[in-house]
Amino acid sequence: MTTPILGIPELADGQIDQFATANEAFRALEAAGNDFRAADLSSGNVTLTAAQFAGDVLIRCSGNTVARTLTVPAAKRLFAVHNGGSWPLTVARGSTSISVPAGEARLLYADGTASGLMSVAGGGGGDALGIVTESTTSRTLSLNDAGKYLRCTSSSATTVEVPPNSAVAFAIGTQIHIRDAGLGGVTIAQGSGVTVNPPAGGTLVLAGEGATATLVKIATNSWDLMGQVVAL
Repeated sequence: MTTPILGIPELADGQIDQFATANEAFRALEAAGNDFRAADLSSGNVTLTAAQFAGDVLIRCSGNTVARTLTVPAAKRLFAVHNGGSWPLTVARGSTSISVPAGEARLLYADGTASGLMSVAGGGGGDALGIVTESTTSRTLSLNDAGKYLRCTSSSATTVEVPPNSAVAFAIGTQIHIRDAGLGGVTIAQGSGVTVNPPAGGTLVLAGEGATATLVKIATNSWDLMGQVVAL
């Protein structure tokens, strides 16, 4: 017999050398509450087995330089995931998925049901916002920009394009902070089928060094642009 959640061997009635089973259980509990498991996503997505999921409290992911998914089994578990890659990581259980930004960690809970996964706490392990510098005059936003601070440093006019959901599936509620840190101004371009809603009386142009704005995704192909404060 084993325990129902972590699968730790139980003592049997009248068992000889019970200390051996007890010591094994102590080691398993210690690992489940303190140890980590490395997950290399450089070659593709990773799916954890029930034993791997139960064995360690922290999953340290690396190698994800493109979009990757870490899939966990339908088991009850409080666990943490750290994204040591350079691209946002998706943690999935059934139809539920949670994004972990590059360099950050999330404390998650799986409730053992088909799609039972929730975020308990986030942040830590890296720069909570993240700074991206864009020195060219043209950029299309990518998943790696989600939650980041994008500094446009070109001295010429710069265009930042918001792609359609079919090309880049940002989560609803995604925020991207943009600053004209050069001299040429920044235009927010709308990709095919995308609507970017400027502030009342505003435009989609950040005019002048120091102008800032925040893009917030509010629907599948709809974003709000907020701010546009020009430094004096």
